[in-house]
Amino acid sequence: MMAANIAHNFNNILQVPLGYYDLMLEVLPPTSECREYVDLSRKAVERAAAISQLMLVYVGQGQKQTGNICLASEVQEVLAEFKKELSSEQELIMDLDCGSALIKADFGQMSDLMTAMLTNAAEAIGTGAGKIRVATKVVGGEDQELGQIFGAEVTANSHYVLMEISDTGCGMDPDTLTKIYDPFFTTKFTGRGLGLATVQGIVHGHHGAIAVQSELGQGTVFKIVFPLSVSTH
Repeated sequence: MMAANIAHNFNNILQVPLGYYDLMLEVLPPTSECREYVDLSRKAVERAAAISQLMLVYVGQGQKQTGNICLASEVQEVLAEFKKELSSEQELIMDLDCGSALIKADFGQMSDLMTAMLTNAAEAIGTGAGKIRVATKVVGGEDQELGQIFGAEVTANSHYVLMEISDTGCGMDPDTLTKIYDPFFTTKFTGRGLGLATVQGIVHGHHGAIAVQSELGQGTVFKIVFPLSVSTH
């Protein structure tokens, strides 16, 4: 709650300089040397505002425009774009088996989630050969394996879309696994770190659950469930 209040207040404060920057850009002559500095300052404030929005997503309070969407269809669109970025030695495997099952979700946040997960998997593989597999299916809350993975986060009388993202990358040790959802924690280069924290916020904000299994040198498997809203499977 405190993190959400800070993010809200911080974002409100940032709207003041953004407004003034817009006014300055309107009154400054097109040839003014100051325009470049004002524009650079405005972009820096916009980045700060974007981070505050990510923090709201992290605590499950980001703005959402929800509707009933077919997760398999949305995933397929993101995968088609992502596949273009892989090298010839890297394989993307799709096993999207959940028919026309629908979940209540924000399309933009689902795209952000998938992009973050795929980027994370690709970076774990690096520049060498490897495989990324994305699978979806409809599961019942009574499924024993589901209960073992997610515990009380799933209920026996409900149905879910289960999405699994696995990679053959470097994997993670137990200590890293305890920190992956911490804001700004990263094993990558400087400037990264909100990816998985934001993913967790999106999942929880959609009443879902997320779990991970990983070992050094053995790759990583993320499993995410979202409650079904409508099913024509």
